[in-house]
Amino acid sequence: YQINNLLSGKAKPDEPDPTKGLSPSEQVDYVMSTAVDAASYGIMMSRAKALSSVLWRKLPFTPEQILQLARLSATGSYYFPFAHVLRLASSLPMTPELRQALEKMRSNRMLEPGQELSVVARRLDEMLNARDESAPFQPAGKWTARIAAEIDPAWRAVLEAGTELSGSEASGKWRHAAEDRMKAIGREAFRTTALRWLEIGPSPDTPGTQAPIKESDYQRGLLWSLTGFNDAEMCASLARFAEQCLKKIPMIGAVSQKSGNACIRVLAAMNGMEPVSQLARLAMRVKYQTAQRLVQEALEEAAQRQGIRRDQLAEITVPDFGLGADGIRNEQLGGTSVQLDDAGCIGYFSSDGKPLKSAPEALKRDFADDLKELKQTAKEIAVMRAAHTTRIERLLLSQREIPVSAWRTSYLDHPLLASVARNLIWQSSSGATAIWHEGRLLEWSGAEVSPGETVRLWHPVNADAQTVLSWRCWLEDRHIRQPFKQAHREVYLLTDAERATQTYSHRFAGHILKQHQFAALCGQRGWQFRMMGQWDSHNNAAFDLPQFELRAEFAVDFPRDEAVSGHAIYLYLATDRLRFMDRLTSLPRELNSIPQAVFSEVMRDADLFVGVASIGNDPLWGQQDPAPFGHYWGTFSFGELSAAAEQRRDVIARMLPQLAIRDRCSLEGHFLIVRGDRATYKIHLGSSNVLIEPGSRYLCIVRGPATAKVPDKLFLPFESDGILSLILSKAFMLAADAKITDPSITRQLPA
Repeated sequence: YQINNLLSGKAKPDEPDPTKGLSPSEQVDYVMSTAVDAASYGIMMSRAKALSSVLWRKLPFTPEQILQLARLSATGSYYFPFAHVLRLASSLPMTPELRQALEKMRSNRMLEPGQELSVVARRLDEMLNARDESAPFQPAGKWTARIAAEIDPAWRAVLEAGTELSGSEASGKWRHAAEDRMKAIGREAFRTTALRWLEIGPSPDTPGTQAPIKESDYQRGLLWSLTGFNDAEMCASLARFAEQCLKKIPMIGAVSQKSGNACIRVLAAMNGMEPVSQLARLAMRVKYQTAQRLVQEALEEAAQRQGIRRDQLAEITVPDFGLGADGIRNEQLGGTSVQLDDAGCIGYFSSDGKPLKSAPEALKRDFADDLKELKQTAKEIAVMRAAHTTRIERLLLSQREIPVSAWRTSYLDHPLLASVARNLIWQSSSGATAIWHEGRLLEWSGAEVSPGETVRLWHPVNADAQTVLSWRCWLEDRHIRQPFKQAHREVYLLTDAERATQTYSHRFAGHILKQHQFAALCGQRGWQFRMMGQWDSHNNAAFDLPQFELRAEFAVDFPRDEAVSGHAIYLYLATDRLRFMDRLTSLPRELNSIPQAVFSEVMRDADLFVGVASIGNDPLWGQQDPAPFGHYWGTFSFGELSAAAEQRRDVIARMLPQLAIRDRCSLEGHFLIVRGDRATYKIHLGSSNVLIEPGSRYLCIVRGPATAKVPDKLFLPFESDGILSLILSKAFMLAADAKITDPSITRQLPA
């Protein structure tokens, strides 16, 4: 404590006076000679205390002597009197000589972030950043360069005030001054300009480049001035800016972590539900670890203020974007009606109601700003809908009971989420399962159901096989597409091998995955994983389940060949065991103690990681000679089916009678058999890789225009199974193999 006070100049040390009896000028000489020793050789703590004791006095230092002390500070050791030198320097006008000396002082490693002298470093930064009103404003990066022409003295004060922010939060005094700066510009003018400047983005025209530190300081000056604007447009603009700031640049970091964190803290400091709604959106989209922690903390605080749980907060903060009860927003712009729907699609209609292919030129010319706002809203709708669809899907894991009143308001009747919720199956407190259809809550049998007091999202793991099959048929017969797999969801139950191991599963061990693809999937599914490379970077993929006091861990390691990218990141990973750890004891739990829905959902994620990121899915892999991990590739590409692939087989079996190519297709074991004019083909239902018969020769088909999508009229009962779509696309293409013109495929086919 005494050392910290000595270093920061907060308190006068209690030490015998070595200059007793000396005149003031002689005491100055003592200080100068001791400072030379402190800069050149370092001094003991006792001598540093004595020096500090003398410096507390008002002594007749000349400007030249103060400059000399500042220059000596550049090489000063741990006990150098930095704080006292800075106090003396602050008594002088800021001349070029003094600035140069202080900049040398700032370069001392003792003043680096995290050191005990960080308080001194902040004071020094404040002095060096003091504004010279007579000098022209100097842009610090691409963002300030874009707005430089608009920066008058009032706006300059706003931006440069950001350099005064020494911590992560703006003080009450700073915010009070910010209010005065805003009033000098005018509230509405301030808001309009701020929205336009935020729209530019933190580092325009420079993708893959970090914003300079001073640029981030200028941005923070603007951001922290916006706490009083908590309307929907401003909150959405701040969230977009935060997302751009926190976009990760490989091997470098975020575009601007300081500005991104400031956006989060500003939203957290705002009143009302609009900023909370945007924080909830960021929680589902931002993966940068520090920012994610800030978002989670802000949401926890918001939930506590409301007296509710986090999951309840997520439900009540979903914006409606001005959509009506039918999920449609209509805007009349001149003679054109513009329609915005709950999927983020925009349609244009003439005055007599006829649909138009695109926006008329008159609309673009006369209502450019309105059209821009609608297009931005459409993007926000698409992003928010996707994020909340993922959140709703996680209700399958939590099996949370939702009061019926909240369910109707936040799901069934919500303008944005109604079309999602009404295509899902819900289970009432009485145990009945039902879906909203034609204005009623119906069982698959057609009987109307009362929801009771609470409902939860139905999971097939808790149902008998006949109920699951009945729901699948009901959905398929009515061509109802669910927003994610529910009735057709894969179910994972404990195996005998897992009962034998008790605390871990080897079901998905021994696979070779592409690390970059695996990391991206982890981010999408809410798992924590850091890329591994040729440094101390090993970690396992983990998924927190706080409501169950559990943490799922999927062990991964780099394989023997240790192939790396140009940035020394391992290209491939080998999978190992999966465990459920107790969050309190950090010990593995027995698998038979894990709730069925939790076990099934975590195992489904692991299956997804393997099914999508495995090298076995790479059609070009088998053409390498020799192919690395060749035995594994062959086994995965054409071997046993996973639970996801088995489910895919069942879906295709029910779809085949409806397909235009049904006479050319059949299912045999692990394959969809397709009879073309030039050959017969076997498409593996797990990897989608293809064999040509006779001879079981491998056919390499790389994703391209021909395999981009299934026929438009083909109904799929759920969204988001890319491999199912790829299998069907290949089937339609190979059934008409005589029409294939792609030379990369035709040269592999028999004549």
